Amino acid sequence: MAMGLVHGVSNLGGSLLTVMVYSKKYSKNKTRVTTAASYATFALCQLATLFVMDSEFTVSFADKVSFIQVAVVMFLLTEEILYSGIDNAKYRKIFAAFLFASGILLMIKSL
Repeated sequence: MAMGLVHGVSNLGGSLLTVMVYSKKYSKNKTRVTTAASYATFALCQLATLFVMDSEFTVSFADKVSFIQVAVVMFLLTEEILYSGIDNAKYRKIFAAFLFASGILLMIKSL
C-alpha cells in the first residue's frame, strides 16, 4: 500500500509495484488482493489530488453510472472467464509473461 501511495501522489512506480508483488511469490489470490489494495490506494490518492486541485475535470452523473456499469461487467467477465480457470502455476507463468512484455514495452518507449 505504501507503493500505491507513492504511485498515487507522484504517478511513479506503478510497474515497480507489480514487480514487487510478483517477487513475493504469493498465491494467486494473495497476489491479486495485494495488488488490488495497492492500486486502490493509488486511485484514492489520485482522486484526492483531483479534488484538492479543483480541476475542471467534470463528469456528468450519467457518465459516472456508465463507467461503473462497464467496470462491473469487465470485473465479472474476467472473474468468471479468466481468473477462476487459472491455477497457481499457470497464473505465475502468465504474470511473468506480462511483466516481461511490460519491461520490453518500457524499454522501447524510452528509446
